[in-house]
Amino acid sequence: MSSKYSNFIAKTALFLALTIVFQILGRNIPLGPNNNFIIGPMVNALLFISTMALGVVSGAIVGLMSPFGAILTGASIPLFLAPIISIGNLLLVLTFNLLKKNKFLGIFASAIIKSIFLYFAVSAMLSFFNLPQKRISMLLFVFGWPQFVTALLGGIIAVISFNKLKKQIQTREDDSL
Repeated sequence: MSSKYSNFIAKTALFLALTIVFQILGRNIPLGPNNNFIIGPMVNALLFISTMALGVVSGAIVGLMSPFGAILTGASIPLFLAPIISIGNLLLVLTFNLLKKNKFLGIFASAIIKSIFLYFAVSAMLSFFNLPQKRISMLLFVFGWPQFVTALLGGIIAVISFNKLKKQIQTREDDSL
């Protein structure tokens, strides 16, 4: 196995681990379904950053795996929604990657696409399950407009963080010369 491939795997695993850490920490904030406004931007930021730093494959891996990691660590997301969330994350990563030359357009478009997909896919999926109306209402809220807001905030956080990180790395490389 090449060093480049090993490096890619290690960094992608680190992004996924950070995503899961943010999900675990976010569940300890006592805001009920509104803690998504803390967790969501951080998770989305890591999807954007992994895509910017390592490419679309890394972002896709993190996006596809993160809902399952969240469920395994105690998130109250029904398991049957995990594949839908994975696809929503994948749509975010793919859309952003297609429009990455204009990062802010990419963030905006990917946030719209992810949020619209999640709302309609979750709505359709919930029709197959006999859940209490209160639970359905809460899930439709969480997978509604807040998804757009959290993806947009995550993208802004990602661009700011990534630019600072790139400058820090460049400074360290310059100092070592």
